[in-house]
This record gives sequence, C-alpha cells and structure tokens, in this order.
Amino acid sequence: MRGSHSPTVDVEWHSVIVPATDKDASLSICQKFNPHWKMDADLDSLLDAVGCMPFAVTLMASRGRESESSPKQLIEEWTKQGPGMWSPDGSLESGMNKSISLAVDSNFVKSNPNAIDLLATLSLLPAGTTRERLAHWAPNLSSTSGAITTLAQAALLQTTTRDEDHTTQTLFILPVIQSFMLHRKRIPEHIQLAVRSAFCKYVLDHACRYRDSTFETNAEALAREDVNIQSILMSAIDRTGSDDQWVRALLGFSWYRRDTKPLIAVAEHTLNVAKANGNKRYIVEALLCLGSSYAVDNFGEAKRVLDECSQLLVGDRFGQQLGFECALTRADVGAYLHSGREERGPHQWRTYWYQGLGQLLACTCTGRTWLAPLVL
Repeated sequence: MRGSHSPTVDVEWHSVIVPATDKDASLSICQKFNPHWKMDADLDSLLDAVGCMPFAVTLMASRGRESESSPKQLIEEWTKQGPGMWSPDGSLESGMNKSISLAVDSNFVKSNPNAIDLLATLSLLPAGTTRERLAHWAPNLSSTSGAITTLAQAALLQTTTRDEDHTTQTLFILPVIQSFMLHRKRIPEHIQLAVRSAFCKYVLDHACRYRDSTFETNAEALAREDVNIQSILMSAIDRTGSDDQWVRALLGFSWYRRDTKPLIAVAEHTLNVAKANGNKRYIVEALLCLGSSYAVDNFGEAKRVLDECSQLLVGDRFGQQLGFECALTRADVGAYLHSGREERGPHQWRTYWYQGLGQLLACTCTGRTWLAPLVL
C-alpha cells in the first residue's frame, strides 16, 4: 500500500499520496493512550525518535502506559535497542522487526546490490541528503537511479521537496528503519568508514575560522549538513581513534560551532577523540576550543579547561598561535570572573588582564610570524 507502483497494469488505478502523520496527530495518539504524558517535555523528542510513524507512536504510548515509563525512559531504551524493544526475544519474527524485515530482506531489494548500499548509506544520515550531495557520500553507486527506484518501490525510501521544486528533493530513510539497520548491524563496516571519510573531507574542505573572508560561505555549507555531520563524526570512539583525518575534521567542525553556535557536546567529544589519538597538538587545540566554547556562558569551566591547555603549551615549539589565543581567552575569562567578586576590589580584573597580557608577551619571545593571520 505504501509502494510507488500500482498492484497490476491491467487496471487503471488511481493513487492518492497520503502524507506522513504530523506532530499534532501523533500527540493526540499519545494522549489518548496515555493522558499522563500530556505535559511531558520529552514527548516531542520521543516522537522525533520514531519519526511520528503511527504504528511506532501507538506502541510507545501503550508501552508507556503499561509499564508506567516516562518518554525520557523510553527514549533511552529506544537508543539502546531500537525496534527490538518490542521483540522480547530480539528476533525478526515478532514486533516491528518483522514488518521492517519483510521489506529490507525481500528478494526484490536483496537482488539489487546498489539498493542495499544506498539503504545502508542513507541509514547513517538522520537528516537525509539531496540527490546532488548523495554523490559525495556514495560515489561508488553504479546506478543511483536504479537504487532509488528499488527502495522507493519497496517503500523504504521517502522523498520531500519544497514548493514542488524537484531540485530541492531530499532522500531519506524513516527513523524506525534507520534504527533497525543500525541495531541489527546491517550497515557494513566498509560503508561506515567510506561515509565517515567522505564527511571528514567535506568538513575539512569547508573548515575555517571567523577571521577568514570565506567563513560565511563555508559556514553555510557546513550548516546544510550539520545534523548529519554530528551523527557521523560523533560516533563512539573505536579503533579509528588514531585516524588523523577524523580528529582534524572534528577540530574543524568544533571551531565552526564555536564561531557560530557553540555546542559543548561536540567540543567534549572532540577532546576525547584527540586524547585517544595521542597527538599533543590535537589535544591542545581541542582543549582551547572546549575552553572557548565554555567561555560563552560557563566561565568557571572555561578557566579550568584553559588552565589545562596553558600548562600543555609551556615550552611548546609549535604552539605560538595557540598560545596567543589561549592567553587572550584566559585573560578575558579571568577578567570576567574577578570583576564579579566584590571582595577583590573594583579594579582587580585589571590585574588579571595584565597577568594574561604578560603570558601573551612571553609567547612573543619565541617568534613573531604567527601574529600575521590574527585579527584582534
């Protein structure tokens, strides 16, 4: 019924596109089954997790009522198990696993290797992607059109357009199917690594600081893939933790977020990956980025992280520019912290500024060329 082709060719069929269930309808379903959820702040996130799919929404609402679980608790369970949470034995013979498997494991889909690869690739992209950018993430598809046709006919692929403009068409896989693919380990390692490498290259091609004349253009390019970049680059640390390309891409993306809309989770993950890599320069830069991100509204944590960064920079031969930015940011953070403490006097913040500038001047003793690209 959800397929894109009519059941037979000898009858003139008339089709009507039934739109996806919207958020309001999904909320009504939940409130009918579980009125206690009406004012729960996490309900929106739960509906997003299952893509407002009526069957999944109904199952979630019923599970919440029967087990007296909150939306937050069910989100945590969904994150760990995916559709398997409705299959007591974890098999493909019951629950939502069975209905998804009927399409994913059908001979129709399995007979098209390109369709299998496209399904796996799109299952890694929670925000979907356009036909144009798909060439970046899945460059080895020999027949993109054939893969799209197969997945559409199997009702595994969804598309959206803006104002009926086909140049804006976005291809995506429903969240419940993405979760099935991830939790059932249906995404081959070589595709995971290829997609990660492609996103690392994309980030590095557009990575720059706010001082760069091309920052606005590059920031717009990164913003278009922001959700997918986070999903790909913030995967759990594994044996690829020593991959320099991954660390450099995380650093580039972290600085982009720092210069646009800081996201502590990204900066913290970048530091963890940098430490797993072991390269001191990466660790120092990750600490500086995290400290600068904290400096937006958490000056206490900013000082702690920047102090750690400063210690690593002592006597460092390659940290001249990083040392300058660290000293400047520490001075700024210190001035703010001390200006808010009346017991230290109204002019104590100047002392901290002078201390920071003293560190700054100490950095200049090792060289001057690093000053050129900075715009103060």
